[in-house]
Amino acid sequence: ENKKLVRTHIALKTSDGIPDLALRKSHYQTLERTRIALDEHPFESFDVTWLTFAFEPKDMDAAKQKIRDFQDEFADQFSTSKNATEVYRLSMQLFSLTRPTPRKLK
Repeated sequence: ENKKLVRTHIALKTSDGIPDLALRKSHYQTLERTRIALDEHPFESFDVTWLTFAFEPKDMDAAKQKIRDFQDEFADQFSTSKNATEVYRLSMQLFSLTRPTPRKLK
């Protein structure tokens, strides 16, 4: 409206665990936007961190739930301002570095 972004929903969620091509494309776009931020944005305007650790794959479902719980808490605290002036994306990835599983993309 009037050349400004206007929030239409407090939060939107996608389905979990569905290997959808549109979701994969969105993930690729997020990774590309991260690369652009690293190359072109002032360092103070973003945060990119990671954690490398030993992990039991049998705990993946619990780990995914913990990540989603954190995202919900984060959104509750930081995305409810009616005076927000910019749109940000928080992205987290959890994947194996030791045994990547090849798969065909459809």
